[in-house]
Amino acid sequence: MARLLAVLLSVAWIAGSALAETRWYRLDLGGVPAGWRKVDESMAGGLRTWKTTEFMRINRGGVPVEIEASMVWVDKVDGTPVEMRLMQKMGAQPVEATWRFLGDDIEIKTTQGGRSNTVQVPAPSEPWLTPQSARAFVAARGNAGADTISFRTMSPEYGPQALTQSMVRAGKATVHWQGRDLPATRWTVSTEGIPFKGDVLFSSDWRPLGSTMKLPFGDLRDTLAGPEVQVMDEGVSPELFTSLFVKPTNELHDAHHLDRLVLRLSSKDGSAIDLDSSGSQSIAGRSPHSVTIVVDPSTPLPPIEGEASDPAYREASSLVDAADTSVIALTKQAVIDAAPGAMHHAEAMRAFVNRWIRRKGLATAFASASETAVDRSGDCSEHAVLLAAMLRVDNIPSRVATGLVWMDGADAFGWHMWTQALIDGAWVDLDATLPMTYSTGHVLVATSPLSDGWGQSDLVGLLGLLGNVHIDVVEAKR
Repeated sequence: MARLLAVLLSVAWIAGSALAETRWYRLDLGGVPAGWRKVDESMAGGLRTWKTTEFMRINRGGVPVEIEASMVWVDKVDGTPVEMRLMQKMGAQPVEATWRFLGDDIEIKTTQGGRSNTVQVPAPSEPWLTPQSARAFVAARGNAGADTISFRTMSPEYGPQALTQSMVRAGKATVHWQGRDLPATRWTVSTEGIPFKGDVLFSSDWRPLGSTMKLPFGDLRDTLAGPEVQVMDEGVSPELFTSLFVKPTNELHDAHHLDRLVLRLSSKDGSAIDLDSSGSQSIAGRSPHSVTIVVDPSTPLPPIEGEASDPAYREASSLVDAADTSVIALTKQAVIDAAPGAMHHAEAMRAFVNRWIRRKGLATAFASASETAVDRSGDCSEHAVLLAAMLRVDNIPSRVATGLVWMDGADAFGWHMWTQALIDGAWVDLDATLPMTYSTGHVLVATSPLSDGWGQSDLVGLLGLLGNVHIDVVEAKR
């Protein structure tokens, strides 16, 4: 959840974020103060620099979690991109990424805890705009009387690919600011890949005065403010764990000890639900607004074309840092008494991670495998990422899986992360938070190798389901 909120913060209102001076915004989620955003723009030596700094505090089951992020774009006056720098801190150690634009390629260097990894990927072939150029483009089109504006841009959380952002004029508004009424124009904004629309308010000189992203679990709103927004009430933060539990519409008991579970998922707002067959989950039926899944851990499914040879499931990354000496040492320790064979090794590592993480709680937003190896604390995401890294150390392809898991005490499904390993030609599900290898009490929504450079666009499919799903139990077989 914390990482997905970071995606939303970095993608939202790209065109409206670049400013000609420093401005501050208060962030609210579901009507509750959640943090702040500061945006600056400057020019020197023929280069334009745009920087945004963000802080957000949420509650996960009553435990406060803080997310810090900053993003810096540097381009030439003609809009040619030069560099992008991103910092995110969701664990003890921040992750920093630097993109250098080299014509047809982008060099991406990711650094965490003194370790770095560099990859070079193709730049988008289609034209796209930096945030600075996007602001100028929107202003020119808006001043020309356009009622619809579309352009291609880029957000690092989506990786090195161009996204389409579309804006539709929605009318006039007034913003109250420091005792004055500022006239504004309201635009409805949508961004490719984000399943939500929202509104942004522009002043007459195309400075953003505020925005709202309409999420199923509460509006994410930023409002023009001052530097005082950095002082936050320690006792007030939006709750984003228990509030997103999903209770089935009919009874379900002991979902972790079934042989086979059939569920029908439908969206509350009537939108399509796009789930896939993978690991223990297969699709039994689809309709425009629902999908029926079968969960059977005894029959894991093979990879789709290209997955078995994909190096992303074998390589170390800043989060799945399989090259770290502490992760390598734990892997050797975990399998020292294991029977030969990938499945025996995988289960030995899964059980080892369950024992190794002693402080199990929700205080960490999203730590790397090496952090968890040393700190020995975390929730489901730390279990999943550490296990994924250890599997790669042992030459077993791995990835993380995100979705829902049955919560016995709550009689509901909660959002969760676990691990998949490619063993004997099938994706095998492994949940290091459980006393058993895996169970039927899971709903798979998305998977990701957590590769450097490509962001987390493969996990953004979750966003459309948060607070927006019904679950019907079709069959619970023992």
